[in-house]
Amino acid sequence: EGIWDWNIASGEVYFSPRWKSMLGYSDGEIANDYREWEHRLHPDDVARSKAAIRAYFNGDVPEYEFEHRLRHRDGSWRWIVARGVVVRNGDGEPVRMVGSHQDVTKRRQAEQTIRENEVQLRAAERIQRHLLPHGHPHFAHYDIAGFLQPADYAGGDAFDYLPRSPEVLDIAVSDVSGHGMGSALL
Repeated sequence: EGIWDWNIASGEVYFSPRWKSMLGYSDGEIANDYREWEHRLHPDDVARSKAAIRAYFNGDVPEYEFEHRLRHRDGSWRWIVARGVVVRNGDGEPVRMVGSHQDVTKRRQAEQTIRENEVQLRAAERIQRHLLPHGHPHFAHYDIAGFLQPADYAGGDAFDYLPRSPEVLDIAVSDVSGHGMGSALL
């Protein structure tokens, strides 16, 4: 975690060497100025970030914790969880804020991968349901039914009815190893 200490009146901010290194900079490459943080904010996060700070200063929220993106030296965006506490003067006005930034980019990327995998698995589930028979064959003197309940969203199990003639019915049952999109499609 990188540490910061913001003098609200002057705009001066101490950014720890770790704070700077999280964004790809050495200690002497970032000035101790609020604008250093501000101009690294992702454009989509500027208004939300400032609103979160205002809400905390106004007492609308009991604590300051906010996720936003900051631009790394290499041009990529890093997801940061900011946490802080305000110091107030005798009149209750915010004069200083001290806090930390934690890089949670890997967690956010993992969450995105999970969401994408879930979309793929739901698509596999729909494909698999479409490939299964949508009715049961009718043969005199026989009741025939089939049902498939995969352990996951979808898997490599399948069955089908293959009538060869009015008196002959083949039933195909298959089990492809594994679960998920690949097994369902195979």
